[in-house]
Amino acid sequence: MKTHNIQNTQKIKKNKKSIIKRKTIIKKKTIIKKRKTIKEKTTQNDIFNKHVKLTRLQRKYCNCLLIVRRNLWNQGKKGVDIAPYKICYTILQKSSGKNRAAFKDIINVGASQCLLNYNYNNMPLEDIILIAEEYGINTKTAGGAPLAKNTLIQRITSLYLTNKKMATK
Repeated sequence: MKTHNIQNTQKIKKNKKSIIKRKTIIKKKTIIKKRKTIKEKTTQNDIFNKHVKLTRLQRKYCNCLLIVRRNLWNQGKKGVDIAPYKICYTILQKSSGKNRAAFKDIINVGASQCLLNYNYNNMPLEDIILIAEEYGINTKTAGGAPLAKNTLIQRITSLYLTNKKMATK
């Protein structure tokens, strides 16, 4: 009888240890998940310049443009045929639940000027290259080496500003 009770208590101890191990593993996984979401949130806010006064919806729109460009590039779709602007506009318009005319007044895409409001220093080089390719800017030197990040940033902003000046004249 005593041997039977000893065996049962040993089984219970083993079960308790395994339950404790499982709980700690689950806790570690949730902590890791929380850390990842915090990192994602901070990087999302860091892609914009601090002095920028964009509405929440405009920030979502500009952030959506980056994500859609990246996803289209990962799928192997490049070129002018694919417009991330239209995709993001319709996604945000449908999620807001407003009709197209009312949403146009709310978002005011022309005032968002995403290219000028991005903080390119906190962006990965791949995103900057995708923006440059979308606007037809050469991303490589004559020798075939990739351009420096600062050079790409300078070319993107100068092209945008010259296009903006041409549109106002």
